[in-house]
Amino acid sequence: MDTRDALEKIKILNALAGKGALNLSDAQIVSLDFTALYPSIPQLDLIEKLRKMIVFGFNLALAQHNTKNEAKLNEVFMLCEPFPSKAEAIWHFGKSTDQLPDGHKLVSQEMLVDYSTFVIENAFICFGAAKTVYQIVEGFPTGTNAAPEMANIYLLSYEFEYWQRQLPSWHSLKREHQLFLASYSRYIDDIIAIIGTDFNWKTMVYKTDDHDGIFPELLKTRKGEEIQALEVTGSFGESCNYLDLEVMLSKKGKITYDLYDKKTESLSMVENCQGGEEKLSEMRTFPHIDTCLPTTTKYGVLGAQMFRFGERSSFGIDFMDNVCNQIIKMIRFGYNAKKLLAIVKKFNKWNLSLGRSSRLKWAIIKRIKIWLIRNRRKATGRSRV
Repeated sequence: MDTRDALEKIKILNALAGKGALNLSDAQIVSLDFTALYPSIPQLDLIEKLRKMIVFGFNLALAQHNTKNEAKLNEVFMLCEPFPSKAEAIWHFGKSTDQLPDGHKLVSQEMLVDYSTFVIENAFICFGAAKTVYQIVEGFPTGTNAAPEMANIYLLSYEFEYWQRQLPSWHSLKREHQLFLASYSRYIDDIIAIIGTDFNWKTMVYKTDDHDGIFPELLKTRKGEEIQALEVTGSFGESCNYLDLEVMLSKKGKITYDLYDKKTESLSMVENCQGGEEKLSEMRTFPHIDTCLPTTTKYGVLGAQMFRFGERSSFGIDFMDNVCNQIIKMIRFGYNAKKLLAIVKKFNKWNLSLGRSSRLKWAIIKRIKIWLIRNRRKATGRSRV
């Protein structure tokens, strides 16, 4: 679940809370993270879970097709474009002997299981001055193209089984348990959820002999040893960070959010080209003003960022702060203030929940003009590296 999916889910949860179907009072937000997920997943368990999810996906696609069509099929394939295309594969409801476009290939569920197993069991790394080659027998390399998808499907398999066990008894579950299930969101190895103030999130995350949970506390390696492979760490409170969002619980029992930028929050210093140091938040994150890119492309960064800020802000004041900070930063690197403010005036993709666009435009422009006067800088000054 990426940022946009998370924002949609927040809207749904707030709507349920507004109708009284979900009680967000006396709750807190928990942010969880898997410690070294990729290298710690046992390969045998990964292969087995991928096989089950692949079979499930193919069977589901086939069942949905046969439900909607009179002509029943016995198998379904995935149609893949030829290398080096990175286009997503699509379902092919037909026969393995069907004529295909040049270079395209049909992949059955058995082939996909074999391919994924081959990738997992044939991962090697080169280490040391002697360039010694080692085979990875537990986990898999982060740099593998399919690594994020395999890790995501692997964790999804445990989540899918857990929700199947819990949902039939939804009405008998405690409020804290329902909150956790309804709000649970994950993107690869980052998890966020809402829990009760006296609720222990570990009882929901780990499955043991004493209580049911999502992920097994212990898993077996190839050597038969039991280890805590899926180690999860977490923090909780009235607000937590999830991807590029800061998610908060208001006293009114509503979920709010604002933009979160690790570079802005970080106090780390890095060495710049002149040998000096500067904060990560002060580094340029947009095209150099003297680059050969078209002017519309360089200045268009502001419009794109305004759209992003609008999506990730619950309140107009937060949106204005983020936009003004972006404009000031671009001015400091040599961008023309008049051109930047012209983009603000022309911007028309406003998030209406933040307030009237005319007021927001006026407030942003006024704040930037005051900043220019106070700093006594020419908007057309040369940029820094």
